[in-house]
Amino acid sequence: MTSYEISVLGFLDPGMLEELGVRSVEERPASTVVRAEVGDDGGLDGVLQQLSALGIEFLEARQVGDDRAPG
Repeated sequence: MTSYEISVLGFLDPGMLEELGVRSVEERPASTVVRAEVGDDGGLDGVLQQLSALGIEFLEARQVGDDRAPG
C-alpha cells in the first residue's frame, strides 16, 4: 500500500472519511488534509473521483512515507 496526503478545499463530513479509506485527518484554515492508503495509482484516482463526485474541490495529493511504528 502507498500512503498519500490529499488536500481538499473546505471540511469533510466525518461520515465520508471512512468510506474514502482515510487513516488520519488534519483540518487547516479553509482546507482539510487527509491521509489515505491506496493499492496503486488507480486507487488514488478512485479516491479523487469520489471526492469530485461529492463536489469537493481537490487541491493537492502527494505521496508520503509510512509513519507507522514497526510492530
